[in-house]
Amino acid sequence: MHPHASQGKLVSVYPAHHLETHRVPKQISECTHTVHLSTNIGRQCEHCEEWTGADPDGATDLAESINHYINEHGYRLLHVGTETNRDGDEKELWYSTIAILGK
Repeated sequence: MHPHASQGKLVSVYPAHHLETHRVPKQISECTHTVHLSTNIGRQCEHCEEWTGADPDGATDLAESINHYINEHGYRLLHVGTETNRDGDEKELWYSTIAILGK
């Protein structure tokens, strides 16, 4: 456990140079835009031409996509979890990992 966690203090995981170039929201309520990333869905970054989420070959690197939005565009990671969907016939379940980022 981080030494400040029990004291209720927010500890930044952003490098100092990142904080100088991007304003990072301190509260979730300060976020005015969110991005949904998934290991099941791939798409171009909303701000540049970087591919994020699942790639066309079926491979995924969610961590790389999360880091892209944080390091390149000043987003904050809000949530990581799982998502369950059914196929078109409502028979099979599809599981994916998702991340919600905001700024």
